[in-house]
Amino acid sequence: MDCILFLKTSRELKVCGAIGSCVSLAQRASNVSETELGMGGTNAWKICGVYPNSTLSIFFEVLNQVKKFLMKNFWRKKKYFII
Repeated sequence: MDCILFLKTSRELKVCGAIGSCVSLAQRASNVSETELGMGGTNAWKICGVYPNSTLSIFFEVLNQVKKFLMKNFWRKKKYFII
Protein backbone atom coordinates (compact mmCIF):
# COMPACT_ATOMS: atom_id res chain seq x y z
CA MET A 1 0.00 0.00 0.00
CA ASP A 2 1.43 3.40 -0.99
CA CYS A 3 0.40 6.83 0.24
CA ILE A 4 1.40 10.49 -0.01
CA LEU A 5 2.28 12.53 3.11
CA PHE A 6 1.89 16.33 3.06
CA LEU A 7 3.11 18.31 6.09
CA LYS A 8 1.71 21.66 7.13
CA THR A 9 3.35 23.34 10.11
CA SER A 10 3.04 26.48 12.18
CA ARG A 11 5.42 29.40 11.56
CA GLU A 12 7.64 28.20 14.42
CA LEU A 13 8.53 24.87 12.76
CA LYS A 14 10.29 24.07 9.49
CA VAL A 15 10.53 20.62 7.92
CA CYS A 16 14.14 19.32 7.59
CA GLY A 17 13.38 15.98 5.99
CA ALA A 18 12.32 12.37 6.39
CA ILE A 19 14.11 9.04 6.78
CA GLY A 20 12.38 5.81 5.87
CA SER A 21 10.79 4.15 2.88
CA CYS A 22 9.78 7.38 1.14
CA VAL A 23 10.54 9.40 -1.98
CA SER A 24 10.65 13.19 -2.10
CA LEU A 25 7.99 14.94 -4.18
CA ALA A 26 10.21 18.09 -4.34
CA GLN A 27 7.46 20.41 -3.17
CA ARG A 28 9.11 23.59 -1.85
CA ALA A 29 7.22 25.88 0.52
CA SER A 30 7.87 28.45 3.23
CA ASN A 31 7.86 25.71 5.89
CA VAL A 32 10.82 23.83 4.34
CA SER A 33 14.15 24.24 6.16
CA GLU A 34 17.46 25.01 4.47
CA THR A 35 18.98 22.17 6.56
CA GLU A 36 18.29 18.82 4.92
CA LEU A 37 18.16 15.51 6.79
CA GLY A 38 17.49 12.36 4.79
CA MET A 39 15.00 13.13 2.03
CA GLY A 40 14.86 16.89 2.58
CA GLY A 41 14.06 20.02 0.63
CA THR A 42 10.32 19.27 0.54
CA ASN A 43 7.19 19.05 2.67
CA ALA A 44 5.65 16.14 0.71
CA TRP A 45 6.72 12.51 0.23
CA LYS A 46 5.39 9.39 -1.41
CA ILE A 47 5.61 6.59 1.13
CA CYS A 48 6.40 3.32 -0.58
CA GLY A 49 4.90 0.55 1.48
CA VAL A 50 2.83 1.26 4.58
CA TYR A 51 2.83 -1.84 6.74
CA PRO A 52 2.52 -2.49 10.50
CA ASN A 53 6.31 -2.91 10.76
CA SER A 54 7.16 0.22 8.67
CA THR A 55 8.99 3.14 10.26
CA LEU A 56 9.21 6.75 9.06
CA SER A 57 10.98 9.58 10.89
CA ILE A 58 10.19 13.24 10.21
CA PHE A 59 12.69 15.90 11.34
CA PHE A 60 11.83 19.50 12.18
CA GLU A 61 13.77 22.69 12.86
CA VAL A 62 12.48 24.79 15.76
CA LEU A 63 12.98 28.52 15.17
CA ASN A 64 14.94 30.56 17.74
CA GLN A 65 12.09 32.31 19.58
CA VAL A 66 10.28 29.07 20.32
CA LYS A 67 13.52 27.21 21.10
CA LYS A 68 14.47 29.75 23.79
CA PHE A 69 11.00 29.53 25.35
CA LEU A 70 10.97 25.71 25.33
CA MET A 71 14.48 25.36 26.77
CA LYS A 72 13.83 27.94 29.50
CA ASN A 73 10.67 26.16 30.68
CA PHE A 74 12.15 22.68 30.20
CA TRP A 75 15.16 23.26 32.45
CA ARG A 76 13.16 25.09 35.10
CA LYS A 77 10.66 22.27 35.70
CA LYS A 78 13.00 19.26 35.55
CA LYS A 79 15.65 17.89 37.87
CA TYR A 80 18.59 16.02 36.42
CA PHE A 81 21.03 13.61 37.98
CA ILE A 82 24.41 12.83 36.43
CA ILE A 83 25.83 9.44 37.34
